[in-house]
Amino acid sequence: MDRPQNTAVDFLRKTIRSRPGEIVLLSIGPLSNIGVLFALDPEIPHLLKRYVSMAGSYFGQVPEWNCICDPMGTMATYKRSTDHRLIGLDVTMRCQLPPEEVRKHFAKPPHDILLAMAEKWFEGAKQITFHDPLAAAVIFKPEICHFRSGHVVCPSEAGVVPGTTIFTEGPNPTHHAADDVNVAGFFQHYFETLGI
Repeated sequence: MDRPQNTAVDFLRKTIRSRPGEIVLLSIGPLSNIGVLFALDPEIPHLLKRYVSMAGSYFGQVPEWNCICDPMGTMATYKRSTDHRLIGLDVTMRCQLPPEEVRKHFAKPPHDILLAMAEKWFEGAKQITFHDPLAAAVIFKPEICHFRSGHVVCPSEAGVVPGTTIFTEGPNPTHHAADDVNVAGFFQHYFETLGI
């Protein structure tokens, strides 16, 4: 029986190697594929123009879902990443809209389909948090966030929740963690991009 291939990792590896220094990699979910990619081909982080992720929490050490889902993938990613822009729960939780604001912005077609999905969400929530859109926006508007530079470790000792990310400022940084966000600037960019 043939072993199934990880087509996502193969695609990323070939694409990044074909365009060295040109690609900004964005990850917005568990870091499984990125951890495997960086472990299989340790040169990949150095071939990227930049790496941006929505994962972790850096100023308060609250475990975050994308890192908890795959602690080993998280550890492998952070151990090897370079020039890594970290968009954590610390800042994404500030980019929220309540139902009335969502309804105001997404009422007209074609965005009303998003509103229909949001209405379902509002059956169990009081707001929408723009976690992944903030990370994507930073690629094009890095000034939306303020960053502190240093290093992230993902401890594996007993008593620490697997997937916890601990940031320490320091020299020769490989990680740049967002510690503040211009919320109004983010939403302006977001709505302009959507044409709303």
